[in-house]
Amino acid sequence: MSKKFTAGRIAEALDAQFSGSPDKEFTGITSIDLADENKLTFADGKHLKRLAGSSAGGVIVPEMRKDIPDKLQFAVKDVNEALIKVLEMFALEPAFEPKIEPTAAVDENAKISSKAYIGDFVLVRGDVKIADGAVVKAGVKIQGPCEIGENTVIDSNCVLYPRTRIGRNCLIHAGTVIGATGYGYRPVNQMPKLIPHNGGVVIEDFVDIGANSCVDRAKFGDTVIGAGTKIDNLCQIAHNVKVGKCCLIAGQSGIGGSTVTGDGCILAGNSGAIDNIELGDKVTICATSTALKNLESGRVIAGPNGIDRAKYLKSQVLVGKLPEIVQRLKALEKRLNNETEND
Repeated sequence: MSKKFTAGRIAEALDAQFSGSPDKEFTGITSIDLADENKLTFADGKHLKRLAGSSAGGVIVPEMRKDIPDKLQFAVKDVNEALIKVLEMFALEPAFEPKIEPTAAVDENAKISSKAYIGDFVLVRGDVKIADGAVVKAGVKIQGPCEIGENTVIDSNCVLYPRTRIGRNCLIHAGTVIGATGYGYRPVNQMPKLIPHNGGVVIEDFVDIGANSCVDRAKFGDTVIGAGTKIDNLCQIAHNVKVGKCCLIAGQSGIGGSTVTGDGCILAGNSGAIDNIELGDKVTICATSTALKNLESGRVIAGPNGIDRAKYLKSQVLVGKLPEIVQRLKALEKRLNNETEND
């Protein structure tokens, strides 16, 4: 069933300066082009000029505007922050009443809060602790010892290996594997032999991990994902990695074993860091680039060799000029040959 909120309720939630009738109802929020009279939209920067042509009944803007007098306006300090709040208000997430579904198989040694939800065909074995408000959806496999904190959601078909500890208010999307053995081999009698990984994984509070990603357990100690970090789909976090707080790791990215990142680092899509290096705070690795050595705080790298972004962009400009340079060199070579023949 769709949700409805009055303009007055929305303005209150956003702490917004408001123009228009507080009783007008809205059924959702969408893009400028798709919005209708019953929907909100939003705009900032260069997109503000498009609002006049939108059919939206209400708009979230950084300040009141005179060019859209026909629309209810919500003026806020930060449009993106307001957008998140409104999306949360209109979210249609299914509710999970606390219970253990009859088809779930739960070990008698497990300690499951009476305020948690355990879905169909979930398998819980050994010393597993699941806290208040946690949601473990259908098909999840958990092997203790393992802990899941308050209000954390483990989506369908995830696998949690032993010695995995997940904090509060985390979201682990479907198909993700936490705590599998790391990729650590050494040659023994000319054959690669897997080194036992007896460590664990610690995922701190407010971490999101996308679908079909992997976080490997440590050889010793723990692989750690810092509080507030957000990891996209199809990412690989290797054994003994320490990811800082509030990092952003985009899809198809990977971090090699025992690498340590600072807080606020960004790995753009299909980027990575090799093993056994350290990245300072707020390091950015641009899309398809790789960190090949230690990086100081604030560095921004790009390109396959992981050089400073400014240098990389300059080099790409030169690459674009190579055909012209080759032609000029050929012309110069021809001129020199002619002058030599005339001497």
